[in-house]
Amino acid sequence: MKIPKYLRQIINKIRAGGYNVFIVGGALRDFLLDSTPEDWDLVTDAGTPQLKRMFEKVVLLGEAHGTVTVIIDDFECEVTRLRGKNIHEDLEYRDFTINAMALDPETQEWFDPFNGKEDLEKGIVRFVLNPGERIKEDPLRLIRAVRFACQLDFEIHEESIEAIKEFSHKITQPATERIRDELSKILLTSRVEKGIDLLKDLGLLEFIIPELLDCVDLPQRGAHIYDVYRHNLKTCSYTPRDLILRLAGLLHDVGKPFVKGDSETPNSYPGHEKAGAELARKILRRLKYSSKTVKHVVSLIQNHLFVSRDNTSDYIVRKLLANLGKEGTEQLLLLMEADRKAISPNFPLENVIRTKKHFKKIIQRDGIITRKDLAIDGRDVIEMLGIEPGPAVGRIIDELWEMVLKDPELNTREKLICILKNKRRD
Repeated sequence: MKIPKYLRQIINKIRAGGYNVFIVGGALRDFLLDSTPEDWDLVTDAGTPQLKRMFEKVVLLGEAHGTVTVIIDDFECEVTRLRGKNIHEDLEYRDFTINAMALDPETQEWFDPFNGKEDLEKGIVRFVLNPGERIKEDPLRLIRAVRFACQLDFEIHEESIEAIKEFSHKITQPATERIRDELSKILLTSRVEKGIDLLKDLGLLEFIIPELLDCVDLPQRGAHIYDVYRHNLKTCSYTPRDLILRLAGLLHDVGKPFVKGDSETPNSYPGHEKAGAELARKILRRLKYSSKTVKHVVSLIQNHLFVSRDNTSDYIVRKLLANLGKEGTEQLLLLMEADRKAISPNFPLENVIRTKKHFKKIIQRDGIITRKDLAIDGRDVIEMLGIEPGPAVGRIIDELWEMVLKDPELNTREKLICILKNKRRD
């Protein structure tokens, strides 16, 4: 196994201090799967005080387990205090057999007391020794099992499945941020549909995004061949591996169970995009996603039904583009395409193609005009109208922006100043 230069420096310095050190975890798993290891983890019988004396830059991570990050230049390595009397006892505390392997970098001796190599070959995610004990030590392992099954396209061992179902309620114990991060990793795999299904079938989804369960078996009209739950998952899987898009795809129709059509249009859900956007806002805030992420996802869900028709005005499109921005516009088109594909495999995409052409025409001709793109700003409004800074200035800027969206040729300093002069006379 080829060991990076900086990792070798860390290992040599620890050994020079008279301590044992082993490579553990994901790097070994990736190596055995013929993937290039990205993250390197070490265990050692050296304590945190000793490591701080050995290295210039040491960041404390987990005080309870004596975990630190050692940094040399741009290289980072997580180093944890050996648990137990030896490496065998330490590996008993690992989560899954495929992560419970160690390598002595000096002798190249492998330690695999729980047959992690064999489980890698069989494609199995299995808890080390007693599944219930491993879960109780850190309930985040409940969702980590699903994450590894998705990332590696493995199956979860039957005994581990039963333990996850039994202790699924404990997923409420870890910090929300840790659950969010594992969910995000699941969403960014190529097997996101498998991941959400596993969360549902193992009893975890009801504690993470229970709103999706309301979509199960909820029928849809027209060309739809899936219920709302499956349609959400299909849409999510059809989007590129971008967290904003994956979240928007997963939640874009989550509002459907909460709106109903009339008796003449059964299985129709008018206004579900608005209901879904507000529900998605609550879900994402509950999961402690960033304000920026929440804003972008909600905006995409609010607009995912937009279609440019023959009578759609350029003004409507300009306003939508301005609110979404360039990146948001591109994401909306990708979400719309995924949404249509998730109706049925051969569903036509003419509406998306027509909308994309209209967007492109407006962007090439007029650009995306936001309030910041106005040829004048708040200072000009204050000076021309002789008013104090405050909400009134913002309202006037909004009025001017609306005028420019309707007629982009108005967006010159001279023309907007002229409009302000007329306001002053009024």
